Amino acid sequence: MKATSEILYSINDADVQNVARQELDRELTATELAVVKEHIGDQLDWYGAIATLLEQHIASHEIAK
Repeated sequence: MKATSEILYSINDADVQNVARQELDRELTATELAVVKEHIGDQLDWYGAIATLLEQHIASHEIAK
């Protein structure tokens, strides 16, 4: 299978603003949103998430190739 650059999951501005409304009872300013955009990748354990999914849904089920 050839690797592609297809996006598998994304978080958009609306997702961040929804969390801000729940946690802060307000939306973020443009400056605050920029800070979240700059640092959100530092908080996401994408490697661990992928490894867990491989274990739970691929390796443990021996899905046919």
